[in-house]
Amino acid sequence: MKKYFSIFLLCLIIVACNNNNKEEAQSKNAPMISEKELETKKDFNNMVEALSKPDSVYRLNLQSLQLKNLPENIEKLKKIQLLYLDDNPELDWQKTLEKLTELKNLHDLSLSSNKLKNLPNNIKQIEALRILWIDDNPELDWQETFNALKDCKNLKELSLKMNNIKTIPDNIGTLLQLEKLYLSNNTLRTVPQSLNQLKKLTFLEINNNKDSLDLKTLFTTLSQIPTLKTLQLSRCKISTIPDEIALLTQVEKIWLDGNQIIGFPKGIEKLKNLKVLKIFNNPLLPETEKRLKELLPNTEIEADIIVAEQ
Repeated sequence: MKKYFSIFLLCLIIVACNNNNKEEAQSKNAPMISEKELETKKDFNNMVEALSKPDSVYRLNLQSLQLKNLPENIEKLKKIQLLYLDDNPELDWQKTLEKLTELKNLHDLSLSSNKLKNLPNNIKQIEALRILWIDDNPELDWQETFNALKDCKNLKELSLKMNNIKTIPDNIGTLLQLEKLYLSNNTLRTVPQSLNQLKKLTFLEINNNKDSLDLKTLFTTLSQIPTLKTLQLSRCKISTIPDEIALLTQVEKIWLDGNQIIGFPKGIEKLKNLKVLKIFNNPLLPETEKRLKELLPNTEIEADIIVAEQ
């Protein structure tokens, strides 16, 4: 009898310990708020104030502070979801990212303007990482960068603006979870065919490109991404729209404003899902808007007719 009682008592102790461990884990991982609610939260700009109100800190801005190390006790800010570390080039990024793994709710991280040359592989250990900005780091090795990011299983948005990127390595196609990709203010001539492996991509921005884009290749590649809904190509020095635009039958919004476009091929009528076409600030021929409205009767067309020079 004593033997059975001892076993029963031991079982109770084990169950109690497991419950305590679960409660402790839950207390360590504060519940996350939505992106919409996160936008309404205050930006904390210094650690003294942040540590005085740790339960109120969802956004922490440590830009341009000439940091050499992350502030002490940053791990106490357990509710942080968004962290700006822009313009702190003297940080040891291996140690910095290792420290950030203690922030279990961190899913928006900005490392822009840091003169980065490589992105440490331990970035994958920031398990909740969802949005990453690494704009204005033109010395980064992009192939190694994408190798480091491919194991970030929750990475949905990636911003690579102002990096003077001329060629995108093929292994960008390994970032399989990407939904939004920002490539504006670069020097692209084309995109790799491997981009079509991003089967969850819904949004692509390539505004202010400083070189002539191969639109035939771009449109052909993007046509193989069935989830793509928005394409932005504003102010890219585009003068001619190739027939391959007709392949973008899945796209719902296209920005082509601020270019040198005069007209569009008839094949654009195949874009039956196109809801919005922005083509203002182009030297369109006077009849172009009327013709587009005939070809795309269900599309909202934003245009201002500027008579092209003869």
